[in-house]
Amino acid sequence: MPGTATYIVYNTAAGDGQIRRTSDDTDILPAGQTFESALQTALDRIVPGDVFSGGPGDIYVPAGQYDLTDEFTGFVVSSYTNLRLDGRAQLRVPNNYAGAVFRLLADDGANLAGVTNSSIVGGRITEQVPEQGQAGANWTAFLLKGSAKDQLTGVFFNKIAETEVSLAGVGISIVVTELKGFVNSNTFEFLRMGNCRNFVSFEMAALDFQTGIPVWANRFADLQLECNTTVRTTIGIRNVAGRQQEFDSVKVWDIQRGTAAPGKADPLTIEISAQAEKTLIIGGILTGGFVAAQNVEDKGAGTTVLP
Repeated sequence: MPGTATYIVYNTAAGDGQIRRTSDDTDILPAGQTFESALQTALDRIVPGDVFSGGPGDIYVPAGQYDLTDEFTGFVVSSYTNLRLDGRAQLRVPNNYAGAVFRLLADDGANLAGVTNSSIVGGRITEQVPEQGQAGANWTAFLLKGSAKDQLTGVFFNKIAETEVSLAGVGISIVVTELKGFVNSNTFEFLRMGNCRNFVSFEMAALDFQTGIPVWANRFADLQLECNTTVRTTIGIRNVAGRQQEFDSVKVWDIQRGTAAPGKADPLTIEISAQAEKTLIIGGILTGGFVAAQNVEDKGAGTTVLP
Protein backbone atom coordinates (compact mmCIF):
# COMPACT_ATOMS: atom_id res chain seq x y z
CA MET A 1 0.00 0.00 0.00
CA PRO A 2 2.69 2.66 0.73
CA GLY A 3 3.91 2.50 -2.85
CA THR A 4 0.43 3.15 -4.26
CA ALA A 5 -0.76 5.75 -1.76
CA THR A 6 -0.82 9.41 -2.70
CA TYR A 7 0.08 10.45 0.86
CA ILE A 8 1.80 8.70 3.77
CA VAL A 9 1.01 10.20 7.18
CA TYR A 10 3.52 9.42 9.94
CA ASN A 11 5.40 10.78 12.95
CA THR A 12 8.93 12.06 12.44
CA ALA A 13 11.83 11.18 14.74
CA ALA A 14 11.11 14.47 16.55
CA GLY A 15 7.53 13.36 17.20
CA ASP A 16 5.86 15.73 14.71
CA GLY A 17 3.03 14.67 12.44
CA GLN A 18 4.04 14.77 8.79
CA ILE A 19 2.66 14.04 5.30
CA ARG A 20 4.91 12.45 2.70
CA ARG A 21 3.78 13.07 -0.89
CA THR A 22 4.83 9.95 -2.75
CA SER A 23 4.82 11.42 -6.26
CA ASP A 24 8.06 13.28 -5.49
CA ASP A 25 8.98 11.74 -2.11
CA THR A 26 8.62 15.11 -0.35
CA ASP A 27 7.38 16.03 3.14
CA ILE A 28 4.88 18.86 2.74
CA LEU A 29 4.05 20.07 6.28
CA PRO A 30 6.05 22.53 8.43
CA ALA A 31 7.48 21.21 11.70
CA GLY A 32 5.42 21.19 14.86
CA GLN A 33 2.24 19.52 13.63
CA THR A 34 0.36 16.91 15.66
CA PHE A 35 -0.38 13.55 14.11
CA GLU A 36 -4.13 14.27 14.11
CA SER A 37 -3.68 17.59 12.30
CA ALA A 38 -1.46 15.89 9.72
CA LEU A 39 -3.95 13.10 9.08
CA GLN A 40 -6.90 15.50 8.84
CA THR A 41 -4.92 17.67 6.43
CA ALA A 42 -4.30 14.64 4.23
CA LEU A 43 -7.97 13.66 4.43
CA ASP A 44 -8.95 17.18 3.38
CA ARG A 45 -6.42 17.32 0.54
CA ILE A 46 -7.84 14.31 -1.26
CA VAL A 47 -11.37 15.75 -1.30
CA PRO A 48 -12.05 16.79 -4.94
CA GLY A 49 -13.36 20.21 -5.88
CA ASP A 50 -16.61 18.51 -6.82
CA VAL A 51 -17.43 16.59 -3.64
CA PHE A 52 -19.95 14.45 -5.52
CA SER A 53 -17.24 12.85 -7.69
CA GLY A 54 -14.15 10.73 -7.17
CA GLY A 55 -11.12 11.94 -5.27
CA PRO A 56 -7.52 12.00 -6.49
CA GLY A 57 -5.73 9.64 -4.14
CA ASP A 58 -5.27 7.34 -1.14
CA ILE A 59 -3.72 7.72 2.33
CA TYR A 60 -1.53 5.26 4.20
CA VAL A 61 -0.51 5.27 7.89
CA PRO A 62 2.53 3.06 8.63
CA ALA A 63 3.20 0.99 11.75
CA GLY A 64 3.67 3.01 14.93
CA GLN A 65 2.01 4.34 18.05
CA TYR A 66 0.04 7.53 17.48
CA ASP A 67 -1.15 9.21 20.68
CA LEU A 68 -3.96 11.69 19.99
CA THR A 69 -3.91 14.89 22.03
CA ASP A 70 -6.46 16.41 24.40
CA GLU A 71 -7.44 18.80 21.57
CA PHE A 72 -8.45 15.93 19.29
CA THR A 73 -12.05 16.22 18.01
CA GLY A 74 -12.23 13.30 15.60
CA PHE A 75 -11.23 12.66 11.98
CA VAL A 76 -13.84 13.77 9.43
CA VAL A 77 -13.95 11.42 6.43
CA SER A 78 -15.41 12.57 3.09
CA SER A 79 -16.59 10.67 0.02
CA TYR A 80 -14.21 8.71 -2.20
CA THR A 81 -11.57 8.46 0.53
CA ASN A 82 -9.41 5.37 0.85
CA LEU A 83 -7.55 5.29 4.16
CA ARG A 84 -5.34 2.30 4.92
CA LEU A 85 -3.61 1.82 8.28
CA ASP A 86 -0.87 -0.74 8.78
CA GLY A 87 -2.01 -3.55 11.09
CA ARG A 88 0.57 -2.32 13.63
CA ALA A 89 -0.56 1.33 13.45
CA GLN A 90 -2.18 2.08 16.81
CA LEU A 91 -4.31 5.18 17.37
CA ARG A 92 -4.64 5.89 21.11
CA VAL A 93 -7.25 8.34 22.37
CA PRO A 94 -6.89 10.30 25.63
CA ASN A 95 -8.81 8.68 28.46
CA ASN A 96 -11.05 11.71 28.82
CA TYR A 97 -12.07 11.63 25.15
CA ALA A 98 -15.84 11.40 24.60
CA GLY A 99 -16.20 11.80 20.83
CA ALA A 100 -15.78 9.60 17.78
CA VAL A 101 -12.38 8.76 16.30
CA PHE A 102 -13.68 8.56 12.72
CA ARG A 103 -16.77 10.54 11.70
CA LEU A 104 -18.76 9.92 8.51
CA LEU A 105 -21.43 12.63 8.52
CA ALA A 106 -24.37 13.82 6.42
CA ASP A 107 -26.07 17.08 7.39
CA ASP A 108 -27.29 20.44 6.08
CA GLY A 109 -23.96 22.20 6.61
CA ALA A 110 -20.41 21.31 5.60
CA ASN A 111 -21.40 17.68 5.08
CA LEU A 112 -24.28 18.28 2.66
CA ALA A 113 -22.78 15.85 0.15
CA GLY A 114 -22.84 13.03 2.70
CA VAL A 115 -20.26 10.27 2.53
CA THR A 116 -20.20 7.55 -0.10
CA ASN A 117 -17.71 5.05 -1.57
CA SER A 118 -15.06 5.53 1.11
CA SER A 119 -13.08 2.90 2.99
CA ILE A 120 -11.18 2.72 6.28
CA VAL A 121 -9.09 -0.43 6.54
CA GLY A 122 -6.71 -1.77 9.15
CA GLY A 123 -5.08 -0.33 12.24
CA ARG A 124 -5.85 -0.52 15.94
CA ILE A 125 -7.82 1.94 18.08
CA THR A 126 -7.63 2.00 21.88
CA GLU A 127 -7.15 4.21 24.97
CA GLN A 128 -3.78 5.54 26.09
CA VAL A 129 -4.12 4.19 29.63
CA PRO A 130 -6.48 1.20 29.79
CA GLU A 131 -9.11 1.56 32.49
CA GLN A 132 -10.85 -1.37 34.09
CA GLY A 133 -14.49 -2.17 34.76
CA GLN A 134 -17.14 0.39 33.79
CA ALA A 135 -14.81 3.37 34.12
CA GLY A 136 -13.91 5.33 30.99
CA ALA A 137 -15.24 4.00 27.70
CA ASN A 138 -16.97 7.22 26.64
CA TRP A 139 -15.58 7.32 23.12
CA THR A 140 -16.68 5.77 19.82
CA ALA A 141 -14.40 4.29 17.18
CA PHE A 142 -16.61 4.83 14.09
CA LEU A 143 -19.64 7.15 13.86
CA LEU A 144 -21.92 7.10 10.82
CA LYS A 145 -24.55 9.81 11.24
CA GLY A 146 -27.35 11.29 9.16
CA SER A 147 -28.77 14.53 10.57
CA ALA A 148 -30.06 16.46 7.55
CA LYS A 149 -33.35 18.32 7.94
CA ASP A 150 -33.71 20.09 4.59
CA GLN A 151 -32.14 18.03 1.79
CA LEU A 152 -31.94 14.27 1.42
CA THR A 153 -28.35 13.17 2.07
CA GLY A 154 -26.73 10.23 3.77
CA VAL A 155 -23.86 7.91 4.54
CA PHE A 156 -23.90 4.95 2.15
CA PHE A 157 -21.82 2.42 0.22
CA ASN A 158 -18.83 2.75 2.57
CA LYS A 159 -16.59 0.01 3.95
CA ILE A 160 -14.84 -0.38 7.32
CA ALA A 161 -12.70 -3.47 7.66
CA GLU A 162 -9.79 -5.25 9.37
CA THR A 163 -9.57 -2.87 12.34
CA GLU A 164 -9.01 -3.88 15.97
CA VAL A 165 -10.90 -1.80 18.55
CA SER A 166 -10.56 -2.15 22.31
CA LEU A 167 -11.83 -0.34 25.41
CA ALA A 168 -14.33 1.86 23.53
CA GLY A 169 -17.75 2.89 24.71
CA VAL A 170 -19.07 2.00 21.25
CA GLY A 171 -17.20 0.36 18.41
CA ILE A 172 -19.59 1.29 15.58
CA SER A 173 -22.37 3.83 16.08
CA ILE A 174 -25.09 4.20 13.42
CA VAL A 175 -27.26 7.26 14.08
CA VAL A 176 -30.08 9.02 12.21
CA THR A 177 -31.65 12.00 13.99
CA GLU A 178 -33.54 13.95 11.30
CA LEU A 179 -36.05 13.31 8.50
CA LYS A 180 -33.72 13.75 5.51
CA GLY A 181 -30.70 11.87 6.80
CA PHE A 182 -29.94 8.18 6.24
CA VAL A 183 -27.26 5.54 6.85
CA ASN A 184 -27.77 2.77 4.30
CA SER A 185 -25.90 -0.14 2.74
CA ASN A 186 -22.53 0.19 4.46
CA THR A 187 -20.28 -2.84 5.02
CA PHE A 188 -18.36 -3.76 8.16
CA GLU A 189 -16.20 -6.85 7.91
CA PHE A 190 -13.36 -8.72 9.61
CA LEU A 191 -13.37 -6.38 12.62
CA ARG A 192 -12.00 -7.46 16.00
CA MET A 193 -13.27 -5.70 19.12
CA GLY A 194 -12.61 -6.32 22.78
CA ASN A 195 -14.01 -4.95 26.01
CA CYS A 196 -16.30 -2.31 24.51
CA ARG A 197 -19.49 -1.32 26.30
CA ASN A 198 -21.36 -1.85 23.01
CA PHE A 199 -19.65 -3.23 19.95
CA VAL A 200 -22.36 -1.97 17.58
CA SER A 201 -25.08 0.55 18.48
CA PHE A 202 -28.06 1.92 16.52
CA GLU A 203 -30.04 5.10 17.14
CA MET A 204 -32.96 6.00 14.86
CA ALA A 205 -35.14 8.95 15.87
CA ALA A 206 -38.86 8.28 16.25
CA LEU A 207 -39.91 10.55 13.37
CA ASP A 208 -42.41 10.25 10.51
CA PHE A 209 -39.80 9.56 7.87
CA GLN A 210 -41.10 10.50 4.42
CA THR A 211 -38.12 9.36 2.38
CA GLY A 212 -38.15 5.65 3.18
CA ILE A 213 -36.24 3.72 5.80
CA PRO A 214 -33.35 5.87 7.12
CA VAL A 215 -31.27 2.90 8.34
CA TRP A 216 -31.37 0.19 5.72
CA ALA A 217 -29.37 -2.85 4.63
CA ASN A 218 -26.12 -2.39 6.51
CA ARG A 219 -24.04 -5.56 6.53
CA PHE A 220 -21.84 -6.89 9.32
CA ALA A 221 -19.72 -9.89 8.37
CA ASP A 222 -17.16 -11.94 10.30
CA LEU A 223 -17.00 -9.74 13.41
CA GLN A 224 -15.22 -11.20 16.44
CA LEU A 225 -16.46 -9.37 19.55
CA GLU A 226 -14.92 -10.36 22.87
CA CYS A 227 -16.29 -9.63 26.34
CA ASN A 228 -13.21 -10.13 28.49
CA THR A 229 -12.65 -10.03 32.23
CA THR A 230 -13.07 -6.28 32.79
CA VAL A 231 -16.90 -6.69 32.69
CA ARG A 232 -17.38 -3.57 30.57
CA THR A 233 -19.78 -5.00 27.95
CA THR A 234 -23.51 -4.51 28.55
CA ILE A 235 -25.07 -5.20 25.12
CA GLY A 236 -23.03 -6.61 22.24
CA ILE A 237 -25.25 -5.40 19.38
CA ARG A 238 -27.45 -2.64 20.84
CA ASN A 239 -30.87 -1.36 19.73
CA VAL A 240 -30.92 -2.75 16.17
CA ALA A 241 -33.21 -0.44 14.16
CA GLY A 242 -34.30 0.08 10.56
CA ARG A 243 -34.82 -2.53 7.86
CA GLN A 244 -32.78 -5.52 6.74
CA GLN A 245 -29.69 -5.17 8.88
CA GLU A 246 -27.61 -8.28 8.18
CA PHE A 247 -25.33 -10.02 10.69
CA ASP A 248 -23.34 -12.77 8.99
CA SER A 249 -20.99 -14.85 11.17
CA VAL A 250 -20.98 -12.22 13.93
CA LYS A 251 -19.75 -13.64 17.23
CA VAL A 252 -20.14 -12.10 20.69
CA TRP A 253 -17.87 -14.17 22.89
CA ASP A 254 -18.37 -14.75 26.64
CA ILE A 255 -21.31 -12.39 27.19
CA GLN A 256 -21.73 -13.94 30.65
CA ARG A 257 -18.67 -11.90 31.70
CA GLY A 258 -20.50 -8.66 30.94
CA THR A 259 -22.62 -6.39 33.13
CA ALA A 260 -26.36 -5.92 32.62
CA ALA A 261 -27.38 -2.53 31.24
CA PRO A 262 -29.83 -0.45 33.30
CA GLY A 263 -33.27 -2.05 33.10
CA LYS A 264 -31.94 -5.36 31.80
CA ALA A 265 -31.75 -8.58 33.81
CA ASP A 266 -28.64 -9.83 32.00
CA PRO A 267 -25.97 -8.61 29.60
CA LEU A 268 -27.23 -9.18 26.03
CA THR A 269 -25.53 -10.46 22.90
CA ILE A 270 -28.09 -8.63 20.75
CA GLU A 271 -31.01 -6.27 21.37
CA ILE A 272 -33.42 -5.87 18.42
CA SER A 273 -35.73 -2.92 18.94
CA ALA A 274 -39.36 -2.43 17.91
CA GLN A 275 -38.03 -0.08 15.19
CA ALA A 276 -36.41 -3.03 13.39
CA GLU A 277 -37.84 -4.94 10.44
CA LYS A 278 -36.52 -8.04 8.70
CA THR A 279 -33.27 -8.30 10.62
CA LEU A 280 -31.22 -11.21 9.25
CA ILE A 281 -28.84 -13.24 11.42
CA ILE A 282 -26.74 -15.91 9.71
CA GLY A 283 -24.65 -18.21 11.89
CA GLY A 284 -22.28 -16.66 14.41
CA ILE A 285 -22.89 -16.42 18.15
CA LEU A 286 -25.74 -13.97 18.65
CA THR A 287 -28.79 -16.15 19.22
CA GLY A 288 -27.04 -19.46 19.95
CA GLY A 289 -24.64 -20.70 22.59
CA PHE A 290 -24.82 -21.74 26.22
CA VAL A 291 -26.79 -18.74 27.53
CA ALA A 292 -28.87 -17.77 24.49
CA ALA A 293 -32.28 -17.75 26.16
CA GLN A 294 -31.61 -14.89 28.56
CA ASN A 295 -29.13 -13.01 26.41
CA VAL A 296 -31.27 -12.13 23.37
CA GLU A 297 -34.03 -9.51 23.23
CA ASP A 298 -36.07 -9.35 20.01
CA LYS A 299 -38.91 -6.82 19.71
CA GLY A 300 -38.52 -6.43 15.94
CA ALA A 301 -40.77 -7.60 13.13
CA GLY A 302 -39.80 -10.44 10.82
CA THR A 303 -36.43 -11.34 12.29
CA THR A 304 -34.87 -14.32 10.50
CA VAL A 305 -32.19 -16.53 12.07
CA LEU A 306 -30.38 -19.00 9.84
CA PRO A 307 -27.92 -21.60 11.16
